[in-house]
Amino acid sequence: EKLNCHDCMLFKGKKKGHKEKRPEKFETPSPLMLFSSDFFGPVAPVSGRKNRFVMIFICDKCQFAHAAPIAHKSDAPEELEKFAKKIRKQCGADLFTGKNSSTKAPLIVGGIRTDNEPVLRSQAWRDTCERLNIEECHSVPYEPEMNGSAERFVQSIKAAMRTTCANTDPRLWCFGVEQVVRVWNLRRSRRPGDPHCCAP
Repeated sequence: EKLNCHDCMLFKGKKKGHKEKRPEKFETPSPLMLFSSDFFGPVAPVSGRKNRFVMIFICDKCQFAHAAPIAHKSDAPEELEKFAKKIRKQCGADLFTGKNSSTKAPLIVGGIRTDNEPVLRSQAWRDTCERLNIEECHSVPYEPEMNGSAERFVQSIKAAMRTTCANTDPRLWCFGVEQVVRVWNLRRSRRPGDPHCCAP
């Protein structure tokens, strides 16, 4: 017969798990509005293009992703600017006036969520966000789950890279990561409770 130990229930209790669907008030209103970003690396060996790290961006709403092999983490502000301008241009925003919206999208790359990496807290990063009208937000220190989209995507990318680069020159990994992201964006992506939201 199973007995309940009241001391165990009191002192060993676990908090309830998260709901499968995020409450509506915490949902990102539209695709390509808020991106999560993170690094991984150093990747060994150094790539043929002299890169050692990968910077990733992933949309919280539609899971559209971008990965940029970089030589140093200090290249992050420059990569953010390249990425934001590329996405805004593809969505029809007027880059000459500095607008981050178009007739089809109310806000394009309006916010970026990162962890507390020193480069992502630097003055250069803040200046880039301010110039591009991007709201920056950071996860609480030692709480990586607050940047969960990027953390999970990093693990997916690493696993796919190992498969993609098998039996090839390991210095070609930077081409491999770009191919993995292209395939990621081609797949049909559906979020729980949102059957119409797919990566473009």
